[in-house]
Amino acid sequence: MIEPSEEEALKKYLEKQKNFVIHYIISEGYFVNTHLYQLYLQYLPHKLIEVEKNILLDGYIAMITDLKGSNCTLQKRKILEKRLNII
Repeated sequence: MIEPSEEEALKKYLEKQKNFVIHYIISEGYFVNTHLYQLYLQYLPHKLIEVEKNILLDGYIAMITDLKGSNCTLQKRKILEKRLNII
């Protein structure tokens, strides 16, 4: 569990870097196996517009697929959205 002060510092950092991260993902197509996707979806879902959420969720699912070696079905995607409080 992360300390409240550390969580707040993380949120501020992520929010400050959001435009850079989204721009980088769009220009490069992805971040290779990074948990930045999860961090944004977990800590700043309310600060993301729908397009940003979809970009980050797609990257997160690609990362999970690569790590686990199995594809993510639409049903699993909906479960992830609910677990990460995206929907």
